[in-house]
Amino acid sequence: RRYVVVVPVPPAELAPVDPPAQLASVEPCNRHYFTCGIFIVDLLSGIIIMKIVK
Repeated sequence: RRYVVVVPVPPAELAPVDPPAQLASVEPCNRHYFTCGIFIVDLLSGIIIMKIVK
């Protein structure tokens, strides 16, 4: 479980406060690979953290 500590995820990113903003960042995936990569990392790390909490 060391890889979980290596991936830092801000608490604000985990809470789905405004889904439209996150969806908007996924939309321009073709041009902004960096933004798309960050969204995917946040999504995966969020799922991992949720599994650990449970």
